[in-house]
Amino acid sequence: IEINKAYESVLKTILTKRNISFNEIKDKIPQLIDKIKSNNLIPLPLESYFKSFWPVLKNGANNIRNMSGVGHGQGVNIKSFQKTYADFALRTVGTQIVFLIEQHNEVK
Repeated sequence: IEINKAYESVLKTILTKRNISFNEIKDKIPQLIDKIKSNNLIPLPLESYFKSFWPVLKNGANNIRNMSGVGHGQGVNIKSFQKTYADFALRTVGTQIVFLIEQHNEVK
């Protein structure tokens, strides 16, 4: 699952499009969320929600990826991945991604 990378890419893209500086190498999701938040792209009532989403990503999507055994190279034997796990991870993170993109487009 590449969902964490997609989420981080959306954050970096929004920051770049808004000319907000960040460290491409050192800044990870928590720092990027702080920058998004400090530039008023996350409404005040949702700030704690987005801040608390990092542990969900770290412990949710990553754990699903690792428990399935598809997180790293598979070699010759392709491992299957339970569809319900993939759907859960995509819906959980996808909702965040869609909100951030729509918020970016609405807040000019």
